[in-house]
Amino acid sequence: MRIQVSARRLDTSGRLRTHVERRLRSGLGRFSSRIIDAPVTITKLNRSDGRLDTRCRIQVRIRGLTQIVVEEVGKDPYIAVDRAADKVRRTVARKLNRAQESRR
Repeated sequence: MRIQVSARRLDTSGRLRTHVERRLRSGLGRFSSRIIDAPVTITKLNRSDGRLDTRCRIQVRIRGLTQIVVEEVGKDPYIAVDRAADKVRRTVARKLNRAQESRR
């Protein structure tokens, strides 16, 4: 499974990049033989009220299935990553279980 981390208006070198890769590998590791890649984009958002938020967008391409896209927004980039990683793990598991059941 190939994980690419990119950022917009935010530095993802070091700890944040490592955190993203660790969360995705632990959450999606059991599905890694079915996953082609998982590009992650982390963007710092300037809201109209002056607050800063972070959006984490994860795309997962699965062999033989459609692409899954999940987005989460939070004040802290680590929390946004954690929420998006949990959501994408649940979604991938559900899609693969449905695909396996439909083959029976």
